[in-house]
Amino acid sequence: MAGGQVAQVGAQMMLNHLLGNAAPVVSATAPAIPVPGQWWINTSSGNSVNQYNGTAWVVDSGNRYLALLTADPTLLPAVLISDLAEVTTPGYSRQLVTWSDASSAYPSVSDNSGNVTWGPFTANMAVGTQWVALVTAASGLTGLLLYTWTVGLQQVNTSESIQLAATEFTLAQA
Repeated sequence: MAGGQVAQVGAQMMLNHLLGNAAPVVSATAPAIPVPGQWWINTSSGNSVNQYNGTAWVVDSGNRYLALLTADPTLLPAVLISDLAEVTTPGYSRQLVTWSDASSAYPSVSDNSGNVTWGPFTANMAVGTQWVALVTAASGLTGLLLYTWTVGLQQVNTSESIQLAATEFTLAQA
């Protein structure tokens, strides 16, 4: 898959973890000076796992979702989920995605391990999509924006779906 790009918060998260700057915290109160990607286990809220997205603490279930976009997220640039121009056509929803284990090769790579299907849509798409974002929330504007890809232009009508194959989305870290 060509056109993949780590989002700003995703890059900050990787560097903070790599450099040891994002040590997890287990506490009833959030860290006073958090860094993007840091985990906080909130003991006052049933040990919920939260992650700092650069501006706020958001619950992180560990699940990852793919969102279809109608505008290039690199032009803004998109930093938060709320910055994305996401598809709003009835019948659309973000899709849970699973990943292969990262390879031991250099660069290390991982890709989606199954087909991803959006739809069937219950109305015609007014605007096509050609970008996909990896996010940490099933819906809404909170969560983390981690990665984006460019895909071939897709625009479907009522009762149609958009499906992208297993291994279509690849992440690489050198």
